[in-house]
Amino acid sequence: MKQELKSAVSKKVHEEKVQNKLQNKSKNKIYIPAQKKAQIEITFHWIFVLIAGAAILIFFIVLTNNQKKDSVQELSTIIGGRMAALLATIQQNPDSFQTLEMLNAEMVFRCEQDGHTYSLKDGKSRIQLETEIIFTPQIVGGSKPIVWTKLYAAPYPVTQILYLSDEKTQYIFIDDPLTKPYYDMLPVNFERMLVVKDNIKNITDQGFRQYIIVAPSYKIGLNSLQNAVLRKSKIVDLSKTNTEKKVLFYDPNSDEINKYQNSSAWKPYVNDEVLLGAIISGDEKLYGCTMEKLMHTARIVGEINLNRTNQIANIEKTIPECNYFFGTGVLQDYINITITNSTYPTNNYNNLNSYIEAINTMNKDMAKPNCPTIY
Repeated sequence: MKQELKSAVSKKVHEEKVQNKLQNKSKNKIYIPAQKKAQIEITFHWIFVLIAGAAILIFFIVLTNNQKKDSVQELSTIIGGRMAALLATIQQNPDSFQTLEMLNAEMVFRCEQDGHTYSLKDGKSRIQLETEIIFTPQIVGGSKPIVWTKLYAAPYPVTQILYLSDEKTQYIFIDDPLTKPYYDMLPVNFERMLVVKDNIKNITDQGFRQYIIVAPSYKIGLNSLQNAVLRKSKIVDLSKTNTEKKVLFYDPNSDEINKYQNSSAWKPYVNDEVLLGAIISGDEKLYGCTMEKLMHTARIVGEINLNRTNQIANIEKTIPECNYFFGTGVLQDYINITITNSTYPTNNYNNLNSYIEAINTMNKDMAKPNCPTIY
């Protein structure tokens, strides 16, 4: 009996302890007021929105960059195709001029270790200009391109030279007997201006991308130019005597003034067509790249004319009236000399010009007794 009572008491005590623990636990439980709970839920909601928004923003930034890259690549392909078509067309339209449709993108032309190239200003891929004879300033585009072609002859026709510029490049000629003829040669659609030397100080920046100033040797006062113009300018200095024709490219923003006294800095030009190329480019490296290709082409065409002359000589040297031209080998010697002197870089083109003139004179004389001419 006592044992049963003791067991019942123990059970009762245990139940009371359990009940007390449950009550204490219930008392210690934290209750969040409804208003506070709502605030916490709103906070977590905005954190989620911010995280989600950032993720979406990053996605669109990446997408936009990818689309931009694709657009640049696509535009580069389109412009490359247009340029190839243009270069092919000029061969069929000698001594022509035209203003092209608006080119929204800017093309950058370079002459570096990888050769003569051009690319979109923001593009990475470069297109090689391996054989194209094209004179351009460093940047073309963002406006209407201007295209002009002229024949280079030595004296037989060699190739068409392409001059490419745009409406954002202005050519300023310092009025002088040496520079004025080239101002007159430049088609009126080019952005050009003729200025008396004393009025250089009055030239103001008209919003052009670049100013190429064409001046007679040593006759431009750079200190007279306004800073806004000077920062965008390149100088093409001309020097012409009875014995040599040379040009100096001077960048007032990077070159030392003593470059004028450095004889090796003066680059030779063959004739007016080549000098116009120097003026259009306004850049020593770009001029050099194109000159190397032009002289290489002149050598190839010279070899073709030499072979043709030899073939004609085999027939015509037996005719007394034509023996003087074809039987003595003088004409072939002249052509050989023009081939040998068609190089770049070189000190001068004195010999080349002399023998070009000699061939031209002989070719005219051959026509008088009805002998076949070589061109």
